[in-house]
Amino acid sequence: MSSEKAQPMMPNDAQNPANNPAICSREAPGTMLDTEETEARIELENVLQKFQGDIEKLFLNKQKSMRKNVNASLTAIQKKLELVLKMQQKRRKRLYQESYRGLVSMCLSSKKDMKNFKKEEERMTVRFQKQEESFSACLSVQKCRLEGFEMLCEQYFKVCCMCLV
Repeated sequence: MSSEKAQPMMPNDAQNPANNPAICSREAPGTMLDTEETEARIELENVLQKFQGDIEKLFLNKQKSMRKNVNASLTAIQKKLELVLKMQQKRRKRLYQESYRGLVSMCLSSKKDMKNFKKEEERMTVRFQKQEESFSACLSVQKCRLEGFEMLCEQYFKVCCMCLV
């Protein structure tokens, strides 16, 4: 605070209501009404000068109070924003962790499924090869039997043909 604000301000001639032609009517100088008005104005100016310092102090106190209130409000808002940001950060971190766990679980599951698939593929390949070998063996046996049957049939026809002759 400067020392000028603490002292009451003295009105200059331009601020003096008695010198203001719009307020002061000087139609009949020296009349009783004019002197009463002037005395009332002077008395009002004196009262205003007495209270002007108090009014300025009141305004300064109100200004300080308002600044404190504004600063307190801004501080409260900043704390709330920080709290909200922290909560959002925690929530993002939790969601990230949950997503990460889900992805890791899914990757492990797919790796396990791929291993099982490969094992099953190998078993099926081995089974197919065994069946193929078995069918080849059966086919060879069947072919030999057919050849043997064919030879028997030819011999029978030869014997039958000779008997008829």
